[in-house]
Amino acid sequence: MIAYAHSFSGDSTPAMVHIRAGLEKARQHGDLQSLIRLNTTGGTMALSVGDLGFAREMSAELAGAVDSLRDRTWLMQLLFNRLGIAVVTGNREDVAGLAQESRETTALRPGIKWQMALAEHEFGSDFDAPAFLEYEWTELATATGVFSMSVVTLAAHTSRSGEMFKAVEALASAVIGEADGYTPLARTTARVCLGLAAANKAEATLAEAHYGVLKAEWDAIPLQYMSWMGMSSHRILGLLAATFGDTEAAAAHFEDALEFAEKAGYVRETVWSQMEYAEMLLDRDDPSSASGIGDREKAIELQDEALAITQELGMRPLTERILARREVLRA
Repeated sequence: MIAYAHSFSGDSTPAMVHIRAGLEKARQHGDLQSLIRLNTTGGTMALSVGDLGFAREMSAELAGAVDSLRDRTWLMQLLFNRLGIAVVTGNREDVAGLAQESRETTALRPGIKWQMALAEHEFGSDFDAPAFLEYEWTELATATGVFSMSVVTLAAHTSRSGEMFKAVEALASAVIGEADGYTPLARTTARVCLGLAAANKAEATLAEAHYGVLKAEWDAIPLQYMSWMGMSSHRILGLLAATFGDTEAAAAHFEDALEFAEKAGYVRETVWSQMEYAEMLLDRDDPSSASGIGDREKAIELQDEALAITQELGMRPLTERILARREVLRA
């Protein structure tokens, strides 16, 4: 129970301590249900602190326990945990295999199917994710629950869809407005959704307000990576700071995002951070920036590094987005 309390508060580090202790007890007593619940929560928390090795250990143990119980509900969670690992590490083959498995699992929750579709599309599959999302997203956007809200936000940010952001703003505002009915982690997730929506619309005042609250929260209780949203806290703060014009703070946050992603081995987060950092620098384009080489030159370096990864992994949508910005530079 203590582990769950910390996880719902967003305090990942003490949550991991209690999860490890709980797993030992569950193994000693052969308690499969507790083992599954702890591995489920622990997998998400491990990714949040950048502990990929422990996330993989828990995913493997979860797979064994789920196979013993043969429970559809836990099978869904296993697919979700395995997807999280495949996405952060840029494992295209695993993403494709899990997406195919998810389509064969009729009991899979719509939110998890959505995340599968987004991941499969991002890693260059021929699967028509945009058409799938266009058909499904309105139903998901009106569903209750923080998971649905975060999935729609992930899709909105990935596609830069104002229509999707408009739908998710209503959900997120309801969570903020009824604070007593939601966990601290749910309220933080809702604020991230609203912050990213403000960034998408270039609403500087709102972006700055959300930035102030989120930065204060994460300074007090560090949260490195929001695995359920596929974004590091550093990159989120970088996007918000860029929106209200504090480009020096934005650059610092993007540098932190890159440091975290590279240390953790999170290939996808590295690519997204490089790409969005480069976009911020190109929008600013200060030849005397703190990088010492000028914003445009630094941005091109970041784009080159990102392109090397996206082309190797077949991440076609991101490759096209980077190259499109290159075309603007040449014009």
